[in-house]
Amino acid sequence: MANSVPCRWCGRPVIWVDSPTGRIPVENELVPYKRRADGRGVTLYTAEGARIQCDILPDSRERERHGYAHRYHFCGRRPTNYKPPSKRELEREEYRAWRAEMAGAGD
Repeated sequence: MANSVPCRWCGRPVIWVDSPTGRIPVENELVPYKRRADGRGVTLYTAEGARIQCDILPDSRERERHGYAHRYHFCGRRPTNYKPPSKRELEREEYRAWRAEMAGAGD
């Protein structure tokens, strides 16, 4: 499993999991669950990125697994107008940092 990182806004531990639609942030909290045959229930993601429909069973002997499912991470402190940086913006910042480092190394 990936290492947890702190949330940018609230500081709670978050894990990034690969899902069929891309990488998603999920809580770093282990949750006991039981799969549902009818395909309804709460959507959870496993550490491997599989999407499952299940019932969360906090204190039950019927649970199938414990520790592989994670809930989405919804941060109440995240700004409503936040837009994550694009890949191009991230590459531009890396290039600027590299140029600053090279300029400082020549002194």
